[in-house]
Formats: sequence, structure tokens, C-alpha cells
Amino acid sequence: MHMFKDQLGVTFNKILIDTRIREAKNLLKSGQYRVKEVAYMVGFNDEKYFTTKFKKQTGLTPSEYIKKP
Repeated sequence: MHMFKDQLGVTFNKILIDTRIREAKNLLKSGQYRVKEVAYMVGFNDEKYFTTKFKKQTGLTPSEYIKKP
């Protein structure tokens, strides 16, 4: 894991969360899934934790993101 950060300058977990949130944004914008479903689809087992990470990354909750024009 340290080698990953040494080579790329960021941790594996940061890249993993970024990737999950990016995919979650696509799924949420599609309008086909509820927030809870999206959380599970991108690898979060806890909807509250997903919401916390999503808001930290985007500045919006998943529900606010869906409503954003």
C-alpha cells in the first residue's frame, strides 16, 4: 500500500473512493435508482457512510445532487 502512495502520490483508498463516487454520480443522474441502491452498487454497505463520503467529495448529499440541474 505504501508503494501505491509513493508511486502515485495518493492512497489506494482515496482513488477507490473517488472512483466509487464518480460512478455513483452517473448512476444518480440516470434517475433509475434510489440512493440506497446506488450506494450498494458502487460498493458501500452503509448508506449513511456513502452519504458522508459523497457529501465530502461533492459538497452535496446524494439527494441534493439528484435535484441539481
